Amino acid sequence: MKTAVVDASVAVKWLLRQPKSDRAYAAIKRFKLIAPSLILAEVGNALWKYRRADMMPVEAVDAALDGFESSFFESVPIDEATTAHALKIAMDLDHPIYDCYYLSLSKRYDIPLITDDSKLARRASDAGFHIIELALSNELDGDH
Repeated sequence: MKTAVVDASVAVKWLLRQPKSDRAYAAIKRFKLIAPSLILAEVGNALWKYRRADMMPVEAVDAALDGFESSFFESVPIDEATTAHALKIAMDLDHPIYDCYYLSLSKRYDIPLITDDSKLARRASDAGFHIIELALSNELDGDH
C-alpha cells in the first residue's frame, strides 16, 4: 500500500458527513496516511466551529476525536526542522504556513498530499508537488 500525506480538509470529512466524504474514505482504503500533528488542532477547530454554529451536539463533538488519530492516520510530530521547511515553502508559495506543514511532509517523504483545498492544490501543483485533489483525482478510484 502506498503512503500519502492527508490534510485537515480531508480529515474533517471522516468525522462530519459532507460532500466528498465518500472520496475521503476512499483515501483510507487506497493509502497508508500520515499527517503533521498540527492536523489535530485544525480538525479540533473545525469541530468547534460546527458546535458553535449549533450544527453538532456537544456529545458528538466530545466523541468525534475519540480514536481519531489511531483510526485514520499516523501523526508526525512538528519540530523545528519541519517548521523551518514549512516556512520556506510558505514564503515560496505565498501561502499560509499551516498548509505548508503538509507539503513539507510530502516533500520529505517524496509522497503525494491528498487535499480538498483547491487553492492549495493549485499552488502546490504549480510548484511541482504531487497533489491528489479529493474531487478531481482518479488516484482514489479503482486499481492505480
